Amino acid sequence: MAKKVTAEEARVLAKNVAGLDLPQDRVEVLATMYTDFLDGFETVRKIAAEVNFRPSVVGRSLVTGRTYTIGVVAASLTRPFVAEILDGIEEVASQRGYLVILASSKGDPEREMAIVQQFEDRPVDGVLLVASRVRSISNSLLEEMHIPKVSVDDQQAPDEAGSVFVDNTAATHAAIRFLVQLGHRRIGYLGDRNGYESNSLRHDGYRAALESLGMPYDPSLVVDGDSDAEGGMRAMEQLLAPSERPTAVVCFNDMTALGALAAIHQRHLRVPQDVSVVGFEDLPIAAFTQPPLTTVRQPRGPIGQIAADTLFAMVSGGKSDRVRALRGELIVRDSTAPPATDRHS
Repeated sequence: MAKKVTAEEARVLAKNVAGLDLPQDRVEVLATMYTDFLDGFETVRKIAAEVNFRPSVVGRSLVTGRTYTIGVVAASLTRPFVAEILDGIEEVASQRGYLVILASSKGDPEREMAIVQQFEDRPVDGVLLVASRVRSISNSLLEEMHIPKVSVDDQQAPDEAGSVFVDNTAATHAAIRFLVQLGHRRIGYLGDRNGYESNSLRHDGYRAALESLGMPYDPSLVVDGDSDAEGGMRAMEQLLAPSERPTAVVCFNDMTALGALAAIHQRHLRVPQDVSVVGFEDLPIAAFTQPPLTTVRQPRGPIGQIAADTLFAMVSGGKSDRVRALRGELIVRDSTAPPATDRHS
C-alpha cells in the first residue's frame, strides 16, 4: 500500500500546483483522492513487474508519432576509428530506448544517396552521417523528407545544421609545436590526396604552426599519400629521397604513419634517432608499433555520444549546440625525440 497523503500535504499540493486555498472538508476529500491514486499506481506497478511487462514501442509510436529508430550511414564499418564512434552512438541510443539502423556506403557516393533515399520508405526519427562523402546531396534529400540529421567526423566543411568533429587545425598545430620544442626545424607533412576536408585542415594547422613559430613553410616537405599504409610508405620514400631529409614528419593519420615507419626502416634509418614520426587518430595498434607511435588521440567514443545527444535534442525540439568541435590530445610515445644534432650537443 502506498503512503497515505495527509490533509496538510493535500493542502500544500492544492496551493502550490493549482493555486487553490481549499476549506478543510475539501482538503480531506483531496487527501483521500491522492491516496487512492497512489494505491492504484502502486498496484499497477507491481502487476507489471510480476508479468514482466514491457511498454510497446508500437504503442508509444502511435502516441508520440515517433519511430524510436535512428539511421546511421557510415563510409566504412571496418575502420577502427569509425567503429568506436558507432559504439558511442549505440550506447546513447540504447539508453534512450532507440534502435539503430546501420548501413555502410563503402565510400561510394551513389550508394550513400541510395541508402538515404530508403529512409523515405523506412521512416526514422533522425540520421547520423559518419564521414560522409556527399553530405550536401544527402542533406538535401533528408531536408525534403523533414528528417533531422547530424554529420560526424565530416570530410567537408562543418554543417551548421548539425556537426560534431575534432578541431583538426588546433590538433596539428599542437603536434608541430611539440616537435619544435624538441628542437626540430625541418618538419614534413604526409597528407592525403583524396580531397578530404580533414586533410586540408590538418595541413592548415601544420603551415600555421610553422609560420607562427617563425619557421618557413617549404612545399617540398609536403607529400600526399592515400590514407593507408601503402600510400604513407610511398610518400615517405619521396620525402627521404633528397639529401637534406626532414628530421620529423607529421602524418594525416595513423595508417599513413605505419607506412612512414616502414619506409624509414627500409632505408636503414632509425625512429626516432634519425626521423621522428607523429600520427593522427591513436588507433589501438599505435601503442604496439616499433617504436610505439606518438599520435593525436581523437575522442572517438565521446564524438559518437555527443553526436547522438545532439540528434536526439533536435528530434525532441530541445536546444543544443548544433556545431561541436572537440579537442584532440597529443599522446607522446617513443617515435619522437630531439633531432640527433641536438642530442649530441
